[in-house]
Order: sequence, then structure tokens, then C-alpha cells
Amino acid sequence: MSSFLYLIVYFFTILTSCGDDFDEKDDLARLDALKMEVLSLVGEGDCSELAVCRSLALGAKPCGGPWEYLIYSTTNSDTLKINEKVEEYNELNRILNIRYGYLSDCTIVEEPQLVCLDGKCADSNKIEGDSP
Repeated sequence: MSSFLYLIVYFFTILTSCGDDFDEKDDLARLDALKMEVLSLVGEGDCSELAVCRSLALGAKPCGGPWEYLIYSTTNSDTLKINEKVEEYNELNRILNIRYGYLSDCTIVEEPQLVCLDGKCADSNKIEGDSP
């Protein structure tokens, strides 16, 4: 039993001492750089039909769910690469939430209702209607 207790103390010491090597500013810069990479992969979202429009949850709120949704087109995008980068971004966001004890507003971000409007993929929930 004493060796089990030793292992617990050992792992706890490793976990707490590793935190000294983290730099929040550098970690946030890494997260921002990844987001810029994702956005550059997504591009303009050109479409000629709704079938090419897609959305992906981006980010990880500490309370759960994404921070936002990306809307993109499969027309001129590498969908596999976008998915890989978004997964990488979301995982880093989750890690930083835990590492730095971040909090969020816990509101649920509504999934987009995709439309192809004027040659661009868009969210019909965010399109302003004609108001008098």
C-alpha cells in the first residue's frame, strides 16, 4: 500500500510542477495562430447550391459547446484539412480552459441554418430581413 501512496504523491508532484512551464500568453498566441490558420483554410464560402455549404463547431466553452460555428463551402476547400485543424484548435482550447481555469457565459450557441445566398454560404438566422 505504501508504494501506491508513493505513486499518487509522485504523479501529483509531476502534475503540479509541470504547470510552471506554461506561459498563458504564448498558449493564447498559439490558439490565435491556429484560428487564423483555420480561417484561411475556410476561405470565402462560395456556393452555387446549398449542397456545398457546411458548418463546423469552433472552440470549446468551459461550460460545454462551441464558441461559434464556421460556415464554409466544399467548392474550393480541403474539407479534411479544415476538419483536422478545427479538431486541433478545439482540443487546444479545451486544454487551455483546464490549464488556466477559464470560465464562460454558458450560453448555447445556436447552430447555423445554412443557405446559399448571393453566391455565398451563410446562416439564415443572421440574415437581416427587410425591415420597414
